[in-house]
Amino acid sequence: MILTVTSLTAHPASRRRSVALLTCVTLRRKVFPEVFPNLSAVTMPQFLVRCMTLFLMLSWGGALSGQPANVTGVLHRAGNDTVFLRDVEIALTPGDWLVRTDSVGQFRIIGVNPGRYLLVARRIGLESVFKTIEVPDGRALRMKLSMFSIAQELATITVSGRRVTYPIRLSEPYARMARGTGSYFTREQIDSLFPLDLKSLLVRLPGVRIAWSSIAFVRCQELGKANQRLQVYIDGVRMTKYELPPPITASEVLRDISPASVQLMEVYTGSVRVPADYAMDACGVVLIWTK
Repeated sequence: MILTVTSLTAHPASRRRSVALLTCVTLRRKVFPEVFPNLSAVTMPQFLVRCMTLFLMLSWGGALSGQPANVTGVLHRAGNDTVFLRDVEIALTPGDWLVRTDSVGQFRIIGVNPGRYLLVARRIGLESVFKTIEVPDGRALRMKLSMFSIAQELATITVSGRRVTYPIRLSEPYARMARGTGSYFTREQIDSLFPLDLKSLLVRLPGVRIAWSSIAFVRCQELGKANQRLQVYIDGVRMTKYELPPPITASEVLRDISPASVQLMEVYTGSVRVPADYAMDACGVVLIWTK
């Protein structure tokens, strides 16, 4: 039987009959229960006879003489007639009819010869529908189909968190930390690291260069000397004074603050990340909030 199908497909005139025979063998009872009412009880000779019957039905059933008709329909989600399915591929076999449903789930196939056809509806995420239809002579055929969603197994997602307590006056700084626009050192982190001073905490951040008498943010250096100023605020008050002779620099301010007195430290290494209230005359900002 396989050799016969292979030789038939070599001839264009026999291609449609070969497809019909392969469809018979492949879809079998799922699509045509009237041809295979009890497949387990059918012997191989009986199966071949019934398969050839379906072969002949599909080969010539869609090409009977008569007036062509239109096949129309609408697709909705199974169990909910108000949810229409768009972009569902609709195909008729035998033949090369192929259309898609529109935004309201409707489709239309024009000029189908009378006879028996296999209608297939399919779309990713939905269970395909196989339905045998009988196209009448010259009369429109309209149908209503439903499709079930295919359950897709999702990977397990573990969401973890911890409770953070802080003084009510620091609600805004902790809200910025939750948004994650900068780098942050909490009271718990500072205690666990036990730093010598606050400058030593900045070493842990990318793009920060620390020396004994200076602190430099790489992004600020790239902008030029006039825009390199790193400002330090303690409880909302700016402590750096570059305009004084001698200037009070960020390095001096951070060196003189005890880490044990800090509740939260915010670090913004570029001007685009600096909060608007602290952006004046600053390329980078360190905001220190005490206990």
